[in-house]
Amino acid sequence: MPPKKTKTRVIVLYNQVGEDEYEKLKEVDPSTLGFKAEYPITVSSEKEEYAALVHALRKEGFDARAVNVEEDPGKLERLLRKDPPDVVFNLIEFFNDNPRMEGSVAGVFELHRIPYTGAGPFALGLCLWSIKSLH
Repeated sequence: MPPKKTKTRVIVLYNQVGEDEYEKLKEVDPSTLGFKAEYPITVSSEKEEYAALVHALRKEGFDARAVNVEEDPGKLERLLRKDPPDVVFNLIEFFNDNPRMEGSVAGVFELHRIPYTGAGPFALGLCLWSIKSLH
């Protein structure tokens, strides 16, 4: 009997803190916008987007779950040490309201040798200094 194949474990990682701006947009009455929309206006909250992504990954056979590390680097570190995934679907674009920390978060994945989606620390750092990337 061949060994049972285990599913690839994927963590959809994000850092939502405070109010979800898109949740508020769902309450806007389109008739108050001052124009007639050509198509129906639908808005998904951030949590609904994360859930949809997890659902799609599971549908494709992955063992996926969403994790909100909020703005807590300790939570991120504990997650990667205690129960490391096979891959991180990285949706973190800033940390502690600082876009310069995006590359640092990718660096943590590198230190743990966990594959992840998106650019690496060097490329993310270079993007912050776009004038230098032109040379």
